[in-house]
Parts: sequence; C-alpha cells; structure tokens
Amino acid sequence: MASPPASPRRTRATVRWETAVREEKELDSSIVTTLDSGCTVFIVESQTLQSGRERCRIDEPVRGWVSRLLLEEAAESDDEEEESVSPEPSKKRATGL
Repeated sequence: MASPPASPRRTRATVRWETAVREEKELDSSIVTTLDSGCTVFIVESQTLQSGRERCRIDEPVRGWVSRLLLEEAAESDDEEEESVSPEPSKKRATGL
C-alpha cells in the first residue's frame, strides 16, 4: 500500500510591494487578486520561467503565483508556528486590465 503524498514544504514570506497574484505561473495568466505590501504569504513551490524570472506558488492567504522579487522570506517557517495572516488581501480585483 502506497503512503499518502507528503504535504509541500511551506515557507513564510512577506510581500515587499503591492503585487498581483495570478492563476498560473505565466505572466499573461489571469489576475486572481492584489496583495498589499506587508501581507504574509506561504510559498509552496518555486519555478523559473524561460525568461529567467522566478515565480512562487502561494497557498495562503489566496492560491496563485507571484514574482519572487516581490517577496522577502522569513528566517524560519514551521507549520506549527503559523501566525495569523494579516493584513488581508486587497479587495481590488483586476480582470486583465
């Protein structure tokens, strides 16, 4: 019997500047929402695009992809020591503008 898949390692980070969260890692994918500077996110995956840009998949406070350049990783991240995610994502919604 196969064991269940391991949950992804999560790394806590802070948004440096207001940033768009996209549905996919590609820069032309739809924008899900915008996160304000200072918002705490959790990175679950990183990938480098052919252009050389590094993108991070986050799962909290929303799910999507953001630019690595706009994040500052916390020194340590442990799921057992998660703090509340604040401030909340911006209520602004972009629809491909």
